[in-house]
Formats: sequence, structure tokens, C-alpha cells
Amino acid sequence: MKRREFSAVAVLAVFLLAGVPAAAITSGTHDGTAHPAVAWVIETNGTACLGNTFTGSSAVLVSDNVLLITGDFAAALQAGFGTQFDNVWVNFDPENAFDCTKFEHVASIHVHPSFNPANLDVANLGALVLDATASSAPAGLPVAGRLDGLSTSQAYTIVGYGFDKGQNVLSTSRRSEPAAFRALGPEVLDLRMTRNGPNAPCLDYEDEGGAAYLGSTTEIVGMKSYNEKGSCRVGNFERLDNQTARSFLASLGVPLP
Repeated sequence: MKRREFSAVAVLAVFLLAGVPAAAITSGTHDGTAHPAVAWVIETNGTACLGNTFTGSSAVLVSDNVLLITGDFAAALQAGFGTQFDNVWVNFDPENAFDCTKFEHVASIHVHPSFNPANLDVANLGALVLDATASSAPAGLPVAGRLDGLSTSQAYTIVGYGFDKGQNVLSTSRRSEPAAFRALGPEVLDLRMTRNGPNAPCLDYEDEGGAAYLGSTTEIVGMKSYNEKGSCRVGNFERLDNQTARSFLASLGVPLP
């Protein structure tokens, strides 16, 4: 798992003076409250607002208290924390990802039983279960086989956290961008962002766990898995309408349509 560590006390001195690598939907459009199910995941030293904080990943709420993340990120969290989950939080604030007064606590972390880090195209799914009902509303899940019947001209919206080019991680906020169909396999939906120009958005690793919505609806059909090698304009999304995802969601008690 790629992550950056910074001191909660020294963060302003460090990050306001030095740039950091591009992350998530860089230069993406500020999403505001349009997609409230997409959250930011934060790791700390065990107490919110104190000690070291680690930047994390995007996630998407799919029930009252279950958020999807990548299996890659979930496995790394488990390896780092073992059975101690006091160190992981989520934040649904669209503009203040590091506002610790908004942190919501993660009670347990799960990895799809078929996850294989050598093959991120299959079962790259994990989940965070909160110890209380989330403050936000979950996204709608697709019926089985939803993507198989869609036209290749179907519009999508990619949602994840990021910050503007030239800014730093403290400005991380929820971003969204229009995307178009590129390819569909039994496990993965490939999408490409369609907005061009000098400030065209770029995907990176911290929007992994973000969502692919059907157009302007509240229905998600994919969860961001990884970027195609050599491209920040193309993202691979784990399908949420196939048996791989549906069996995992059902095992967590997530209601399925």
C-alpha cells in the first residue's frame, strides 16, 4: 500500500512548503454534496486528531455501516494493524477530509476471500464496517448483470477524493468527473475520463475505492481498483453486479437488489 505519513502538529510546516505527488482525481471538479456515499479513509496512531496521521484511500458506503475499499488497501490495513482497528476512520465531509471532528470509527476490516495481490483484476475488494450507522446515505447497488445490458454509449461519473494540481494533500476534497465506456470484462469495467484541456483531471492511487456511478444517478456499478499502466486517464473498476462482488457484499449483511 502506498501511503504518506505526516505529523498532525508539523503538517502545515511540511506540506505548505513542499509539494507532494499527484493524488486521486487531481484537478477534478469539486463534488460538494452530489455523491455523499463516497468517503475518505484516514489512518491514525489510534486516537483521532493526535499523533501521526496517514493519508489513505477513497471508499464508498453501500449500506448503513459498510464501505467498500480495494482488497489491496484492506489487506495492507490488516497487515499493519492486525486485530486492532482503533486506528482507522472515515470522513464524509466533501471539502475537509482531515477535519478530525468529522471522523467516524471503523470497527472491522474485511478482505474478499479470493483476493490475490498478483491479480488485481479479480476480487480486488475489501470492506470497512463502522461501529455505528454512518452519517451519510449509502449509494444504490446494481442488480445482478446490470452492466451486461447497457449500451457502450452509457455515461458514467467517477467519484473519489483528490486535490488540484500544485496544491497539497491538506486540500483533499471529494471530486467527480464524467467518464465514458472503454471495455467490459467479467470482473472489470474500464472507463476513461472525458474532460480534456489544460486542467484535465488525472486519476491516481488515492481515489482507489471510489465509485463509478451510472450517469447522474445514485446507482454505483463499479469500485475503482487501479489505473491502467502508463495512463492517468483510464481507470479499472471492479464490477459490483457480478457474483464475485455480490457474494462478498451478502457475507457482510449488505442488502442486495
